Amino acid sequence: MPALGVTFDFPAGAPAAILGTMGPSPQGVVTEAGPATPVPRGWHSVRFAGVHVDTPGSWPTASADLTTPCGHSSQPGQAAPAEPFWRAAAVYIGPDQGAVGASCPLVLAPPPPKAGIWLQAGSPEGWQTVALSLPSGVTVLEARDDNGPLLHLWFHGLFIQLGIGKNPFALRAVLDSLRYDAGAPDTAVRYACPTWAQHAMPHPMRLARHMDVLPFDGDGFNLDPPHTGQQALTSAASAWRRSGPPAVGVNYRIYLARLTDDQAGGQHGTLVWAVYGVPHLTGLGPCTGYSLWLVDSRTGKVIEGAVGS
Repeated sequence: MPALGVTFDFPAGAPAAILGTMGPSPQGVVTEAGPATPVPRGWHSVRFAGVHVDTPGSWPTASADLTTPCGHSSQPGQAAPAEPFWRAAAVYIGPDQGAVGASCPLVLAPPPPKAGIWLQAGSPEGWQTVALSLPSGVTVLEARDDNGPLLHLWFHGLFIQLGIGKNPFALRAVLDSLRYDAGAPDTAVRYACPTWAQHAMPHPMRLARHMDVLPFDGDGFNLDPPHTGQQALTSAASAWRRSGPPAVGVNYRIYLARLTDDQAGGQHGTLVWAVYGVPHLTGLGPCTGYSLWLVDSRTGKVIEGAVGS
């Protein structure tokens, strides 16, 4: 393959499907030297902290709280460190403040990574970097060991992550558009997570119908309405206090319910206070994980506390 400067030996009759996959790596397409890629029609410009970049018009701007808290491993059934663009292709802006305590489900077939860009303040201190000159004359620093679906760059005080996705030629146009525009106002963020926390206890309710709660890894908690006449011996207020400090951007509900499975330590049939946290939803999905605290309504002891994605 002269274009790559390498030679491959295949057995006779190698499938065309294999040969058809050969070519430059996606990362090479994005970063190789060459003329600048024109910005396609329909794209929009985004500015943050003086840095300008052009991206596809289908990429909304979003706060970095909406970067996906769960990555995916190449090993079936194993969770992995976070990759930010598994949720949706978008322009993420600012530091990640959310997803505290979210747990990650196990996955058997990880989805392909999506394209995207994340702009936040940061320096390359502690990284091994190389200078990357863009066709526009702009020079950025790139992490020396970049070899996966993400590029890590530094430019004018920003740490920039680029998700290559399925179309590296589009990412090449994104990267080639990077420049510094001092004094330009920041682009407004379309999707953002709230900064409030619900400190006031919600009004407690008797559960009216069956609920499956937190089935994020194939298992969950089954809750059913209390039997007629069943009453709690402890208050909902004590359960609320035991459920810990409220998370940012989460709406809470308190139900009196019967636990009707054995997921929570063999407590089948126990009448519980269920403190259920439902995250704020945006056009890109929830801001953080759902949560559930189960408190024994007879003794006031916590049976289970769980956070799902």
